[in-house]
Amino acid sequence: MAKTAKEVLNELRELVLNSSLAKTLSGKVYMQGQRPRDSVKEDIILIFTAGTAEQIQSGFVTLNIYVPDIDIYQDGTTTENNGRTQEIERAAQSWVEGLTAARNNYIWDLNGIISSYPDENLKQHFVSIRLHFRYFGSDL
Repeated sequence: MAKTAKEVLNELRELVLNSSLAKTLSGKVYMQGQRPRDSVKEDIILIFTAGTAEQIQSGFVTLNIYVPDIDIYQDGTTTENNGRTQEIERAAQSWVEGLTAARNNYIWDLNGIISSYPDENLKQHFVSIRLHFRYFGSDL
């Protein structure tokens, strides 16, 4: 049976919640649009980016992990917490490498280098992980 976008995200959420990646973070896992605007925790946001309705469904999902910026000089000017974003990028890489079809009927692959970007409105940076998925249904 084919999956909807929300079903794909819910199944990915389960993989993330029980992962070593989630355990290294101070925050929670949210679907897009559900993260509290005032959060200063290291939260994971799950985003469905695109998908096909072919016999073997495929598409893209994005995980953004927010990391509060730091005020190095105590003058109100914040900057990326480079050490922490680097740690999270490495933990994310290890987690992605551990995703296998043996745990579900998906094949997950990285779709680009894991990297960090600024969110200047929040004074935070986020580590972005873009995954390509293929779903083979229940008869794998």
